[in-house]
Amino acid sequence: MNFSKKELINNLHQARKNSGLSQNEVAAYLGIPRTAISQIETGNRDVSALELAKLADLYGYKISDFFTAKFQDSEISVLLRALPDTQEGEKTKAVIKEKVKLIREIINLRELLELKMLNPFLPQYPVKSLNTKWDAVLQGKELARQERQRLGLGIASVDELTTLMEKEGLMVVKLNLPDDISGITFRFKNSIICGVNSGHTYQRKRFSLAHEYCHALCDLSLEPVISSFISKQKELKEIRANAFAAEFLMPQEGIKNFISSLGKGYPSRPSESVFCEGTEEETFVEGRLSQKGRDIDLWDVNHLSRYFHVSKESTLWQLFNLKLITEEERKGLFEQMDTNYGKQIAGLVGSENCNRCEHEVFPSVCIHLVHLASTAFNRDIISKNKFLELVRIAGFSEDEVIVTNLERKTLL
Repeated sequence: MNFSKKELINNLHQARKNSGLSQNEVAAYLGIPRTAISQIETGNRDVSALELAKLADLYGYKISDFFTAKFQDSEISVLLRALPDTQEGEKTKAVIKEKVKLIREIINLRELLELKMLNPFLPQYPVKSLNTKWDAVLQGKELARQERQRLGLGIASVDELTTLMEKEGLMVVKLNLPDDISGITFRFKNSIICGVNSGHTYQRKRFSLAHEYCHALCDLSLEPVISSFISKQKELKEIRANAFAAEFLMPQEGIKNFISSLGKGYPSRPSESVFCEGTEEETFVEGRLSQKGRDIDLWDVNHLSRYFHVSKESTLWQLFNLKLITEEERKGLFEQMDTNYGKQIAGLVGSENCNRCEHEVFPSVCIHLVHLASTAFNRDIISKNKFLELVRIAGFSEDEVIVTNLERKTLL
């Protein structure tokens, strides 16, 4: 069966729509008038082989995709369609389209500068199908332990989570999302993008980012993932991602080691049998610890929270899961957190507003875009107007970037 010109035209039109681009934006990318794009999409103008290659690159498709009778949706169109057709949903779609535009420009600049592409280096863990919530918890924790081992993290805190993920070839972005959506993970071209809600607290963003990391590892074979604390928190893959995030950011062995270093987490009467090699004798030794010295208190919770860069709520749940505190103690400590005493401790320990690493959690793809644009401009690869356009896309003022990033050229 021959493939018709009409089918090609329809596929090109659908690809542009799927990518969330206007005819003006596509025309600017190709360096041709907007009317030329309109004529191509109506069949009044042929598209050249070079233009077809550029369009495939721009839309995130292969050229052969345009010549298939059953044209497939792109990851972006699937993602946009999964969002609700409400006022909030439309705002979110607009935010995602803008961020995709920024990411597209980064990928294009890296190609122009002949730099290594941002392909993910993630391992392919054998993941079994999930049947129960307990399966999801066990699998999430085991995945976190395997990934920590692969990355050589031991049981220590993960201080620069975004840097770690970017070294693995992921692209991390902040998105202005509705409060109930914690993050989004999707593919674009050969890249994997993990976006988190910019309006959430520092600790919550870190947890969401680790959560999306799990989705990037094992949930992107079919379609994009939208993580919601409200509507999807009971889905098995969301439970798995939550268990992964908790163990990846705050490994249970790390907690035990930290608590042990404080002289806590022991029974009231710790005992050991000391065996002497070469004899049949053993010495039974028993100690006594005061209840006051054994109890995990709010100081410990705040220190753990700060050390692992997680919320105090998450810390309490991990302590409870390890049976280092009872459910009654967890509730009591949780209630103390909101008292004046609890707030004073948080202020002294510095766990309440730990923003010192905020820039490390989200080193900006915006900065990355401006840096690439600056390099391309200094090498005469892109024009002054294109450079300034990219500066605006990244959200910087032109004067700010000109002063701080360019020393070799005078733009104005």
